[in-house]
Amino acid sequence: MAKCKFVRNADRASTLYTDSSRLYARTGEEYASHKTTNHARGEHVRYEGAEVVHSNTIESVFSVFKRGMVGVYQHCGEAHLHRYLGDAVHNLRCSLDYVVNELLGWKDTRLTFPMGEEREELVESFRTQPETVGGKTKGKGRNAAIEMAVNGIGTFIVDEIRPYKSDDGFLWPLGKLDGRDKHRLLIPVLVPQTIRGINVVDKNDNRMINCIARVSAGGVGNIAQFGAGGLKIESYGKPTAEIFLNEPGVVESERMFPTLVQMSQAVAQTIGRIEEFALSSGWVRPS
Repeated sequence: MAKCKFVRNADRASTLYTDSSRLYARTGEEYASHKTTNHARGEHVRYEGAEVVHSNTIESVFSVFKRGMVGVYQHCGEAHLHRYLGDAVHNLRCSLDYVVNELLGWKDTRLTFPMGEEREELVESFRTQPETVGGKTKGKGRNAAIEMAVNGIGTFIVDEIRPYKSDDGFLWPLGKLDGRDKHRLLIPVLVPQTIRGINVVDKNDNRMINCIARVSAGGVGNIAQFGAGGLKIESYGKPTAEIFLNEPGVVESERMFPTLVQMSQAVAQTIGRIEEFALSSGWVRPS
């Protein structure tokens, strides 16, 4: 079953990276290349020139997915993929909110991780003193409590983490996707990529077996010219497809699983960097 799922959904021209389990041996034969790392001997990454061989990225996805499956779902169905996507996005966003609440000692759980449309907006949100502009007095910024809990963290978040729209990172899109999912479902888009296993015969009974057709825009499968004409399709094969995220203005035409992996990595790195900054600044968890 696992082999069937791999072959049906992943391009056979790919390189397959796994650990050294014998379970992957036959599946690896279906691909252009199969490279492994020996976890039993402590090998989790190997460098082969410019190529980095590891399975760490997909394992981070599996860890999040398995926790969701064990803790929430009883069965994973393709029909509910959009719901799993929404849960994954929300869980990642909540991980950042937990960091803020930890810094504040869980005294103001209304605060969320600082994000903004523009850098200037984010800078303003960390202002700790009221100010008068045009005769009108403005109160503290909405994230003033975070700055007061950890001196200098506002500047660190703005300049180093950069969770705003003008940055090309993954935190701002994550926040936007989570916001959209609260009001309507995020709908992943299934885009056909290839059709594999096509068998054709021409009028002179010449056959071409196990053809691969690349699917172009509009859903048209293209096969190289063959035979003397009068082609007849004996087997239509099976399609492979890629799942994309297409949320206008946020994440457009990006592959879903690699995007979630990159968001997961960005969240993990952000949590680690903020923890390191807070501890180096002398922060002590409020009692």
